[in-house]
Amino acid sequence: MKVLLICEREKVKDRLASVLSPYDVEVLWYRDPIKAMDNLDETDPEAVILSASDFPRHWKVFLAFLQGTFPKAIPVFLLIDDTFDEEERSKADALGIRGVIHEELTDSQERETLIRGLHPPQKGEAGGPLPKESYFEPGPADRIQLLFLHPETLTLIEGKVTRIGKDTLWFDPSKKEKTLDLSPPLLLKGCSLRVGNSLHTVDLTLVENREQLVLRFLSIPPELEERF
Repeated sequence: MKVLLICEREKVKDRLASVLSPYDVEVLWYRDPIKAMDNLDETDPEAVILSASDFPRHWKVFLAFLQGTFPKAIPVFLLIDDTFDEEERSKADALGIRGVIHEELTDSQERETLIRGLHPPQKGEAGGPLPKESYFEPGPADRIQLLFLHPETLTLIEGKVTRIGKDTLWFDPSKKEKTLDLSPPLLLKGCSLRVGNSLHTVDLTLVENREQLVLRFLSIPPELEERF
């Protein structure tokens, strides 16, 4: 599905892209709401996510334009910061905003509201099953280890890397009780990944939490990428 994102800051775009990474979503990013209005027919989005933080005076104008000119009704979500008060929330509700989400995207309930409101297909759903991913299972000689901090409790999570694909890592935590409350999609920033004699700081997205954690690389270290 195509989601039109209107915000000025790249870091906000990157956060949203991370949350939506497990889903079959194309994020169309515009920094300028006027240009986004001009290109609505061309982009033909199925949903809009608009930063009220970046455009506190323009989001209502954009919404009125969308509802008045776009031929189909689509869900609109607002990204907000701490300055968005109750009066603005009431206006958003009255104007039919589907959801109000803090731009930090750290609240799991708000992320679920966004995903439920978008109804994005999981990757592979629209076109049948995903092709089987090539992977390898590291052994002791590979010296591949992962450590990261729980994003809320800041406790250290240790365990075993059991499998690595070209953009995915499977991780078996040594103390599973420390990770039971981690709910995908979740961005894990600043994870420490040792590959042989090299130590990398990587950002990972949690896409599954069952017997093991399934994590997706935002950028895979070259020592691992060259194996694929």
